[in-house]
Amino acid sequence: MSELSMKLPAIKLRWLAQRTKPRPGLRLGDIEAFEKEHGVLLPNELSEYFQGCDGTSDDGSDPFWFLPLGNVVTAEKAGLSMGPHKHLYLIVDYLQLCYGYGIELSDQPSEQKPVYSLGFIEDKIVAPSFSAFLDLYLADDSSLHPPKPEVHS
Repeated sequence: MSELSMKLPAIKLRWLAQRTKPRPGLRLGDIEAFEKEHGVLLPNELSEYFQGCDGTSDDGSDPFWFLPLGNVVTAEKAGLSMGPHKHLYLIVDYLQLCYGYGIELSDQPSEQKPVYSLGFIEDKIVAPSFSAFLDLYLADDSSLHPPKPEVHS
């Protein structure tokens, strides 16, 4: 059992506690169709995630919406990329596209890719992998929340 598949039960419990419904996983053929349509290969851990769970419904109280694969688009198309990264794909929406989290996809196979914050002042890496991003999410790490505005007196 992989590290990611061991985290999925805890992730799903968090979602359910926030009245957010996990969606059933996808067949490998569905994932391959997405890859073919976009000319990319999902990192192995992201493919495994979508096979175990196709994101969440967007009607719960969790400010993080884990997008179903059918809703995954480039950050540029979502209007969230502030940097030079042309191949960042939005995988998690924060507060209805106020911010988001994306992963760089290419046509090269990989085990994992870093996750970037999107829509902040600049795109920056928040986790070295999707699995590490899930750890931050489970811990409700402050690095996943928008920076607090500075108060000037």
